[in-house]
Amino acid sequence: MYIKKQKISYPITLETDSSIIKSHLNYDPSENIDNEYINHLIKSSIEHCEGFNNKDIAYTLNTFTIWNFYDDEIQIGESNFHSINEIISDTSTLLSYNDIVIDNNCFKILFGYSISSNPLTIKFYTGYQSINDMPIGLKHMILIKTADLYNHRDSDSASSIVYNRTWERLSIPYRKLY
Repeated sequence: MYIKKQKISYPITLETDSSIIKSHLNYDPSENIDNEYINHLIKSSIEHCEGFNNKDIAYTLNTFTIWNFYDDEIQIGESNFHSINEIISDTSTLLSYNDIVIDNNCFKILFGYSISSNPLTIKFYTGYQSINDMPIGLKHMILIKTADLYNHRDSDSASSIVYNRTWERLSIPYRKLY
């Protein structure tokens, strides 16, 4: 079993969500902070949240390959499932499925018929395409982490500890459980 991940886009950027980001950062327009720098902080915050929660937040194309597959269903341990791109058998045949069952920490593809394939390749998307698709707590996790990185870039202050405690509490419902 092997999975390859390719980040397609990030759900929060300064270009698309500037007002909400700047309000969280206490951004002073007179400051000469590079927008690219803020976007890097946002991406770092998203990746930090992904690592902590062990779930994709950025919109991600996953290529899942399994060898010697024989069954009428498959469960894949990836969270924040968005959609199937394609399912390909070892004979390069595009396969169809009957249903998808989504759980918090995984999803199951129900084929409705037995498949024998070596390998079976499933391409699917996980994560979120925009800030509007995300749960509110997850949005706040990212914004709090971004504000913490931005506001405490020059020091290690006590308020940074408060940010981190708040951030960790917000993360509890979004962590992947094994």
